[in-house]
Amino acid sequence: MSDTPPIKMYTALLTAMRDFGKVKKDRQNPAFRSSYATLHSILEAVEDPLHTQGLILVQRLVDDDGLALVTELIHAESGERISSYASVVCAEPNNPQKVGSAITYYRRYSLLTLLNLTPEEDDDGNAASQPIQRQ
Repeated sequence: MSDTPPIKMYTALLTAMRDFGKVKKDRQNPAFRSSYATLHSILEAVEDPLHTQGLILVQRLVDDDGLALVTELIHAESGERISSYASVVCAEPNNPQKVGSAITYYRRYSLLTLLNLTPEEDDDGNAASQPIQRQ
């Protein structure tokens, strides 16, 4: 591993981050009575700005004494990259649907963390159109 910081990649990422869209919490989790941002919502907010700056986002699974997710952001021109690694934990490792859900969960949170994103509520403007409560 090199001690040289990936300056070209960081410069491109900074420019892309300025153009990221808002990550909307677009799905409800009835079990916890909460909302969350789907993988689609996250990718929709970041893909175009990343591509415009020559940044490639790759998420791949590896078998490293168990299933793990590697998320990489690569600057195409220079080859510079940053990455994150997360062991994928699933309560039912022999159930493909549960494993798939766990992978998607880790993909979402790896992207949010790597790109320093915070999802926000998508209320379709309802909060802004509510009457002001007066005391």
